[in-house]
Amino acid sequence: MQLQLDETERDLLLALLQRELGDLRVEVRRTETPDYRDDLKVHEDRLEDLLQRLLDSRGGREGRGPGSRSPGPGATPGQSP
Repeated sequence: MQLQLDETERDLLLALLQRELGDLRVEVRRTETPDYRDDLKVHEDRLEDLLQRLLDSRGGREGRGPGSRSPGPGATPGQSP
């Protein structure tokens, strides 16, 4: 599937994804149920991937804020730690 966005729409989508990712990280930290936490982490990984693909389509990696994670040592490119 392909989605055509103008710059304003792309910027809005980036902002929404970044906000959701920040909120989700707070929820992951506060969640006590291991199975639910695992589900949230899967959701977090998918959001990070989507956000990164959107940033890459923008022609660079600008916009990666302090809340973004980078893969750890030994990680396969495109995968989160």
